[in-house]
Amino acid sequence: MGLDQYAHKVNEHGASTEIACWQKHNRLHAWMERTHRERSGMDYQNLTDMEVTEEDIDSLEIAVQSARLPKTVGFFFGVDSYEHPDKSALLRKQDLEFINAARVALQAGYKVVYHAWW
Repeated sequence: MGLDQYAHKVNEHGASTEIACWQKHNRLHAWMERTHRERSGMDYQNLTDMEVTEEDIDSLEIAVQSARLPKTVGFFFGVDSYEHPDKSALLRKQDLEFINAARVALQAGYKVVYHAWW
């Protein structure tokens, strides 16, 4: 049990295709929650779905490349995503793959949605 995370591209008819998935990547989830809060003005602790914009992708890429995703720990999160060098390298690689896939999807006219499941 814990945090499972997915990103989907969604077409104009609502059909979705998974473009990324993570498990217990607490730093990414904290970044998504913060971005949602800044955009909406709402303090949303248990974010489940969020549309990701091109601006979000640009900001996320900077955060990933500079290893500045916010540290977050807790019961559902487990230990910090970047605690182990091997895991942090893999997560950064997955994050950059998601960023590239999201850019392609957005340019093709899809929506990109981040989804977290507890």
